[in-house]
Amino acid sequence: MVTGQHDPKFIKTISDVVLKEDIDICIGTRYLDKSSSEFQSTFMRRFGKEVISIIMKLLYGVKVTDPTSGFRAVNKKIIEKFAKKYPIEYPEPESTSEMLRQGFKVKEVSVSMNERQGGVTSINFIKSIAYMIKVPLAILLRKIKRKRKGSKIVMGISMNLKIFLTIGIVIYIYLTVKSLLKNDLQSSFMTFYFVSTIGLVIAIMMPKFIEKMTKVFGFETSSNMIFCITIFILFYIVFKLTLKLSKEQERTVNLTQELSILKSKIDKMEKIEGNKGFTLIEVLVYMSVVAVLFTIISVSVQNQKMKQSFAVEKRNISMFIRKIQQYAQQNRKEYILDFQISKKTAFFMEETAGKKDIIDKMAISGDISYMTNNTDKNADFVRRTTNEGNFERGFSVYLLNKKGDKIYYRISTNTINAAKYPIISIYRAKKPINIKDDYTKSHLWEEEL
Repeated sequence: MVTGQHDPKFIKTISDVVLKEDIDICIGTRYLDKSSSEFQSTFMRRFGKEVISIIMKLLYGVKVTDPTSGFRAVNKKIIEKFAKKYPIEYPEPESTSEMLRQGFKVKEVSVSMNERQGGVTSINFIKSIAYMIKVPLAILLRKIKRKRKGSKIVMGISMNLKIFLTIGIVIYIYLTVKSLLKNDLQSSFMTFYFVSTIGLVIAIMMPKFIEKMTKVFGFETSSNMIFCITIFILFYIVFKLTLKLSKEQERTVNLTQELSILKSKIDKMEKIEGNKGFTLIEVLVYMSVVAVLFTIISVSVQNQKMKQSFAVEKRNISMFIRKIQQYAQQNRKEYILDFQISKKTAFFMEETAGKKDIIDKMAISGDISYMTNNTDKNADFVRRTTNEGNFERGFSVYLLNKKGDKIYYRISTNTINAAKYPIISIYRAKKPINIKDDYTKSHLWEEEL
């Protein structure tokens, strides 16, 4: 559509600059000092133009007063280049940025512009704000894009998608860090969010890699692949949340059932006694019973959770130790157990030429506490195996409640080198042992089979 903004008499002016001078592109602008143009556009458009102009100056060292002007002339080299690929979303500033990036010479001349005589501008107030956000980001992304000599640059994802991904990464990192500082985010999700952030960065910085992955997995476009990955991630998060919600619902149901039973008993008592109202004493007794019952149920739930934690942890620790012993016995080599209580991690390592390599590792539950039979009971410890599968020095790992004042289990190894099969023993306290008591006495323990 013809808008009448560009005065035809200046076509020769901008064309002569390209034809007669060593210039690749000439831009007609109304913003040079000597411009006689009375029409100066809206404030928002002028402001956006200034922002883009400043960014180009900082990135390329060239002052372009009006990078948004569509009144321009270019030489044959530029025509051949942009005939193959020309920016669609923000053609004027993006094409100008791309030419500056590739080292082409740009010059501006003063022209007169007329007010729009036909059509409607595509940039309103809201779109102006979006324009000022998206265009600078598009220019920055073009700046950091790697040059490839002798090959065609293929963009794996659109510039629009790159811009939104960049904005998403900034918001994503901000919310993650904010949640971590407030302890609103569990550490178990940290790896997931870290990998997600790396994936977004790869999508922006390595379009060729994204394009190859798109072909490998059989997607039509990179956008489709990113969309499908996003949907998968959302399903994963929903699944994890559903599992947690199910556990909480189960506990709620149990509590509701107990309260219903209590209410049923109270209703029966009311029927026996007639329709007389409750006295203040009866109300207080009722509330006390409910409070006690609620406390009992809460304690019972916590105890059950702790029992489950103990069951899982004693199995995991004993199997991890047994794995190290089996490796040593089968391979006739020495291995290392590095039990780091401080980092909640146990390491299975092999030492070669003074260098320790990690073969396997095990996360230690944070729901319970630990101590050893070392002098410093809460210190990390290291044990080496013999080539027969035993440990050079025996040790015991004690499992305590989360508060760390009651002992419940003991996992022990021996150092009987003559034994054909190394032994791991698990002992259960007959009743929880106070940490201040002499917990080494044998009559306080019973061995589990």
